[in-house]
This record gives sequence, C-alpha cells and structure tokens, in this order.
Amino acid sequence: MLVARPWDPSEHWELARGFLACGKTFAARQEMLRTRHLGGNPAEMALLIGVTVFIEGRDDEAIAFLESVRQQGNDEAAVFLAAAYARRGDRTLARELVGSLRVARHSPAWFWHAAAVLSANLGGIGRAVEHCRRAIHASQQFFPARLLFADILSRHGKNNQAEKCLRDLYHEQPRDAEVVRRLAEVLGKRGATEEARRVLQRARDEGLVLQPTRSAAGSRGGASGVFDAASLVAWRCSFLSASARYAQTVRELTISASAIANARSVRPASAVLG
Repeated sequence: MLVARPWDPSEHWELARGFLACGKTFAARQEMLRTRHLGGNPAEMALLIGVTVFIEGRDDEAIAFLESVRQQGNDEAAVFLAAAYARRGDRTLARELVGSLRVARHSPAWFWHAAAVLSANLGGIGRAVEHCRRAIHASQQFFPARLLFADILSRHGKNNQAEKCLRDLYHEQPRDAEVVRRLAEVLGKRGATEEARRVLQRARDEGLVLQPTRSAAGSRGGASGVFDAASLVAWRCSFLSASARYAQTVRELTISASAIANARSVRPASAVLG
C-alpha cells in the first residue's frame, strides 16, 4: 500500500495526481476510483479524470468531463478544454475559450503560460503576449513563460526587447542550453555576430551540448507545447510540488521511486472496493 492512511480520500487523491504527473494514467485511474469510493471531491475528480482522458488522446470524453467542470467556474479546466478542442480541430471554440481566460486574474504562472502557448498556436499573438506577461507577473521564476515571451518578440521583429529578456534569463541561467541558443540567435539577428560567437563558444567550453536553434513551435516554451499533454500536466504539477501542503502529503505517502516506476502493478480498484 502506497498511502499511510488508506481510509483518507485526500491521500489517494494526491497519489492519483502523482501518478498522473508521471504519465501513469492507469494507476491514476485506480486511485481516482478509490477516492470516489471514499467520498472525494466530485468536481476535482471530474477535472482530473478529464485531464487523464485528454492525455490518453480521447478528446470527446475529455471535453465532456472538462466542460462540466468549467461550467462550475473552474478556469483551470478551460485550459485543458481549449487544448482538447484545438487538437480535435475546433479552433474557433478553442479561441473563444482562451479569450475567456482573461477574467481568471489570480491564476498561477503555469496557467497563463499554457494560455499563451494556446494563443500563439491559434494565431492570437497579441493575446499570447498578454498571457505571457501575466505568467511572468505571477512568477518571475517560471522560466518557460519568459522564454516564450522572448521568442514571440523575436519572431515579430522586436529583437531589442527580445534581447533584453534573454540577457536577463542568461544572467540567471547561464548554463541553460536553450537560453544560450536563443540569445545567440537574437544577437545574430541584430548584427552582433562576434558576441553571439563568444556566447556559444563559452557555453561549449563549459560542456553544454547545443543543438540547432528551433522555432517557437519546437521549444520547451514554444507554441506547440500545449498539445503535449504530459508537458501541460507537468507545468501544473511543478507548482503543486512547490507547495508545502503537497510536499507534506508526499512525505506522508512515502512514495518511493521504485513504487512510481512500478505503478502499473497497483491492484485494480475492484480488489480494494470489493
């Protein structure tokens, strides 16, 4: 048993989120069933189930779950819902949902970054910039949003502003290969080729492996990342894991790396629920 208090639905709930963050959707489903049996929060469970089936690529089912949660005022569900609509080809509905996210003013950085990626993918560059700014305002330490912001600026000819963003990132993350590549690229666009060479050579001297610079659609902060469901969940879980409450729960659950690796060996819910 991976939980310290098997009668507590909150522990099974946290374990389900942990499995989901690791991409173990089967094990996450089993823990969600246990949570429901023990009286867990139905709205939050519907959200997590919707995210799970979204990860599995079952967009119609995901939309049904996520729409029911969104109608209860959950803005977080709207991000996943918009991604599901876009992946299914309903880009107009996806754009409308992303537009409605402007009212969610107190959401965390991962939320606004996901909205920015969606907006960029759907052609709403102005809105993508707005969402990037909100993500950065929510957390200066959420580097993917700052990287995406610089990328959007660069792709639309605002190289001086992009350079400033990337220099700030480079100062904080001098060994981040993608930041190094992007800074060198922007310096090259501005004509500062000698400085670009120095930046790249310094990185190589320090042992960084530098691949060719990719566009926004292929970067970890880029415009296609929201359609990688595992990345979207990872953004969310990176904030959950930073909270004291979640960290304490993880300690109580005593989840080992080997247990997570063997998640699919967890007994079916029917064996627990009888």
